[in-house]
Amino acid sequence: MDKQIQSRADYHRVLDETYKKVKALVPKRPSNKWLEEIWFQLDAMQRWTKDDRAPTPDERKHIKVGPISAYALCSNDNDEDLMALRPTLSELHWYFVYWEDGA
Repeated sequence: MDKQIQSRADYHRVLDETYKKVKALVPKRPSNKWLEEIWFQLDAMQRWTKDDRAPTPDERKHIKVGPISAYALCSNDNDEDLMALRPTLSELHWYFVYWEDGA
C-alpha cells in the first residue's frame, strides 16, 4: 500500500477522514474500549496540530494509535471495517510521532 501522507495537508485530510470514520464506529461498538481510546487520541492529534501548531515532544509520546490498532483491532474479532483502518492509523501515528517542524 502506498503512503497516504506525503505532506502536512495530506496528514490533516487523512486525520480528519479517519477521525470521522472512527467516531461513527464508536457507538456501534460500545464495548470496544480500544476503539474509543483511538477516537480520543485522534481527537488529541487534531487539537495538538490545529492551525499549524506543532505537537510538543511530550504530546508526541502520548499518542499510541498505531500500536493500539495493531494490538487491539484483530481479524479474529470479525471486525473487517476496523482492520481496514490499521494501516492508516499506523501511518498517522508515525507521522505524528516524528513530526517535522516546518514541513
